[in-house]
Amino acid sequence: MSIDKESLRAHYQQLTDGDIERLANYQAGDLNPEALEILKDEIQRRGLSRDLDSAASIHAKGISEVEYLGLIKKISSFPCPVCGEKKIYINGFRIMSVRGYLFITIVKKVISLGCQDCISKSAKSALLRNLLLGWWAIPSGPIRTIEFY
Repeated sequence: MSIDKESLRAHYQQLTDGDIERLANYQAGDLNPEALEILKDEIQRRGLSRDLDSAASIHAKGISEVEYLGLIKKISSFPCPVCGEKKIYINGFRIMSVRGYLFITIVKKVISLGCQDCISKSAKSALLRNLLLGWWAIPSGPIRTIEFY
């Protein structure tokens, strides 16, 4: 799909700094190479953080397994962000939140970081909320409520 670079550049110039940050941090992986370059140019033109440029590049190309394992090693040695315990390694876990409203089911998947006890409490709490609030939507509420992952 061909894009008009000038119209895209004009569109990015109309976005707020917050919109540019969200685009670089969360959606850069979905952009084609030309749009990504225009985004990087706009970040530099506005004088926004160089970290945004790096974040956009990482989202676009991904990270290697070595980089990934290095990040895991660094993160696992931090104290638990929930209870502050430093003796225990922290882990990450994806927790799914399901809310049903008649014909609408809202599903959110969030990464929970913490020690094993804190993640277990978060997972149990999410499971209870899902069982109480997730099944109310027809027809997909009950299906999404019991879905794992």
